Parts: sequence; C-alpha cells; structure tokens
Amino acid sequence: MSLPKNSFLDYYYIDVSELSRVVKERKPSKILLQVPEGFKNRSYEIIDYLREILGGAEIHIDASPSFGSCLIDVGVAGRYDLVIHLGHRKYPYWSPPSNVVYVDLQSRTRPDHEVLTSLINDLRKHGYVRLAVYTTAQHVDLTKDIVKQLRSNGFEVVNKGVEVVFGCWFSSLDAVKDSVDAFLVVAGGRFHALGVGLRVGGSKEVISLDPYENAYCFLGEYVSRVLKTRFAKIMKSLDAVSWLIIAGSGGQYRPWIINELAKLITSSGGKYYVAVTSYLTRDLLIDVDSSTLDAIVITSCPRLPIEDFHDYEKPVLTPGEAFMALKKVFEPYVFPW
Repeated sequence: MSLPKNSFLDYYYIDVSELSRVVKERKPSKILLQVPEGFKNRSYEIIDYLREILGGAEIHIDASPSFGSCLIDVGVAGRYDLVIHLGHRKYPYWSPPSNVVYVDLQSRTRPDHEVLTSLINDLRKHGYVRLAVYTTAQHVDLTKDIVKQLRSNGFEVVNKGVEVVFGCWFSSLDAVKDSVDAFLVVAGGRFHALGVGLRVGGSKEVISLDPYENAYCFLGEYVSRVLKTRFAKIMKSLDAVSWLIIAGSGGQYRPWIINELAKLITSSGGKYYVAVTSYLTRDLLIDVDSSTLDAIVITSCPRLPIEDFHDYEKPVLTPGEAFMALKKVFEPYVFPW
C-alpha cells in the first residue's frame, strides 16, 4: 500500500513508513491533517491513504494557515486524537500537545549541475572557503548532497550534520558566525536566508540557493537595505509613549517577552496595551490601531514586521528592535528578540 503517483508526489515525497507507524501505533479515531500553504489541495490523496490503513477513522483538514510548527491552534488540536503536521520540524522554542506528530515532506526538486558548478566557482572567486550551510525541513536530503559536493571541492563546511533553520531560530549560527566566511541557505525564496542575514546583522555574506528557481544569489546588499529600513523604524520609536504589544498563541505566545517590554515601557514613563491574536493580518492590525498609539511591537512572529508591515504608516517592530529602542542601545542589531 502506498500513496499514488501523481503531479504532487512527482515533486515531493512523504515519509510513508513514519506516517504508517504513527497511525498504526496510536490507532486514532479522529485525525486532524495539517499541510503547509500551497499543498492543502493535495490533502485528499493523503486522507485516502490513511483511510486505507485505519478503516473508519474520521480525518479532517486544517484549513487554517500552516506557515510553521509554531503556529498550531492548541484549542483546535485538542479536539483530535492525533494531529499529523506535515512539512515542518518541531519548533525548538515550544512543545506542542502530545497528540501532535511531525512527518517529513521532502522536495524532489534539485538545482541543475550547471547551477551548482557556477555557485562553487563564485564562492571560490569571492574567497568564501569556510561555510555554514543551513536549510529548511523540505530540503534536508538535497542539502546532504550539496554539502558532500562542497566538501569534495575543497570547501570546509562547519556544520556537523544538515541543520534546519526557522524564520526566527538559527540552530548553531551564533556559535559559528565569527569563524566562517559566508553562509549558504538552501531554501525556496529569500525568507530564511534573510533571517540568517538579520541574525548576524549583515556582518557576513549570505548566499541563497533556491531549488525551485534553479538559481542562487548573494544577498549582502539586500540584507543591508533591509537593515537600514529596520534602523529607521527603531529611530522613529525612540520617543514613543503609547505602545501596542501584539501577542500570539500556541508556540507564538511569549509571555516573558511581553513582561519585559511592559517593564521597560512603564519604567520610561510610557503606557502599553496588549492585543492577542492567533493570526495577524493587515486588516486586523488596522482595526486595532489607533491615533493614540505611537508604536507597535509584535511578539508573535518577528518576521511579520519585516515582511508584512514594513510599509505600515507607524513603526511596527520586532521584539529585538523594541528592546533596542526602549533601551536606547543601537549596536549590535538584535534579531529576533
């Protein structure tokens, strides 16, 4: 028994043995299936496969956003015997309920030999010999092969194994950032590579290798532009008196950050309000905003101020940026908190 071959599984493969083991061991009668954005319309063949194994189990699709393993609605998850979360690794900052299990969803997409050869030549040309290589959960198998190829071409890859980064968590990066020439991030788009660049404050070059686009790019200048924008937001917040702190839920609820921000705001003579939401959109932010507020800090996902609200009319900060503004300490750049 196996999942059918189709257009979706031509590009991705699921750890079917792990999926089978979990459902057979737990024998759930009610399952919630969480699938990453862009893949939800392929949930049905997975459900058909699970029904073959389990017989009459009731299986539902979680239609809420699934951008990462930090964004799990605990209340919804609690209604099910088993929650199968595909495509993400466990969030290091939070432990979900025990009925949540993570199953790998690996991409079959590979960059061409010519692209990898060009990347290797460019790394040599720039003198980037000592590298830290990171990836996302979907590209672990691919990154193992890339690391082997780099090492066989004389590069020193400091990672002991293939390390997965999240939007706000960066594995061993802090321990190696001062001893490498550059960082290579294997992932779709620039999201995770930008996070690496922000974490090191633009101090080292970051190269993004995108398997889907079959291309790579050096992001140093882009990271520098983003950092200039972020520092401008910090400077605009220096005289803020009235603050809105936006908190998240599940893995994005961080009370210690909220408490520390509250102390700093009140000790400087300001005041604060807290709004809680599991999923923040621009419309929601506009709805809770007020002319009486001077600055907003989002403690749920620190990438929202950078990607989604970078052009908002008033400063929307990450926790790290808010701490910089409140403490009047501007070096080094602090990301995420």
